[in-house]
Amino acid sequence: MTPTELMSRYADDLRFEHRDGSYLVMQVREHSLDLYARMADDRVIATRFGELRVELDDDGPERLSEIRFGQMIEEVVDHELWRGRGWRIVEMEDAFPPLTGPTLIVAMGSMPYQMPWMPM
Repeated sequence: MTPTELMSRYADDLRFEHRDGSYLVMQVREHSLDLYARMADDRVIATRFGELRVELDDDGPERLSEIRFGQMIEEVVDHELWRGRGWRIVEMEDAFPPLTGPTLIVAMGSMPYQMPWMPM
């Protein structure tokens, strides 16, 4: 499922927009709090089931050939959101449709959180 499909699948999402055109969509589910964001630089990121998906620019195959599984995401795409967290690239998906670069799949892990309104 693509990040766009993840974002548009539910009608009860919380959307936050910024004046620079970027936005964040929060999806509160039974199992998780997932995020979808389009940043000011048009980069798309999404989280789901403990994975971070980062859409890359179409920088050409020479840049893509340098990316290795197990490599830290911050070594490929530097951003304050994931800098220093130790998150590693576990997979790469081709863009579909091929209008942008591929998407990096990054293992973030997850941690349990009890919503205050949910019984234990």
